[in-house]
Amino acid sequence: GNRYFILSALLCVFFYCSIISFKKFATSILIPRFGIPVESASLMVSMIPFFTVVFAPLFGFLVDKSGKETRWMVSGSILVLLAHLLIAFAPQGHPAYGYVAIAMLGIGYSLVPAALWPTVSKIVPEKNLGTAYSLIYWIQNMGMLLVPVAVGFIFRNEVSLPGNVMQEQSAAFHAELIFITLSLLAIFVSVIFARLYRRR
Repeated sequence: GNRYFILSALLCVFFYCSIISFKKFATSILIPRFGIPVESASLMVSMIPFFTVVFAPLFGFLVDKSGKETRWMVSGSILVLLAHLLIAFAPQGHPAYGYVAIAMLGIGYSLVPAALWPTVSKIVPEKNLGTAYSLIYWIQNMGMLLVPVAVGFIFRNEVSLPGNVMQEQSAAFHAELIFITLSLLAIFVSVIFARLYRRR
């Protein structure tokens, strides 16, 4: 019945699925979208953990100093949405847009967890923290079970011939629509969470 906990869990599943599930299909999306070889696509994807290593401690420090966790959550969710919009709608065959989008994705991936996880200890009684964290993790993994199935279904049904560039581009775009939807849901939940949290 704790609505703050429910919103935290929903934000977690939508946000993490928009990034972690994306990473599973990133090369299949980036290669046809930006016309790059496998090596360049792999380099792009490796930027996500690189940015997390650089920015996660910094954002954690800023959250501790400034508070306002919910604003950081909204900002990070917006960054992730902008990254997916750029991947989906940037001009075809221009890798620079891909690098910018992945950098934004990595920064957003650092920002939201730095603000989200500390709030759980503020909205759930200490005696229930272990259960709360495990339930959020369970909900998150349920999402990460289902989203790859949906994206895999798109690639399996739209790419009938390997190497067919038009089919691969179409599948990559439609897969990105799923991640855009998840990012929009993450923003929606984080905004509701922010409003309720400020009233409290």
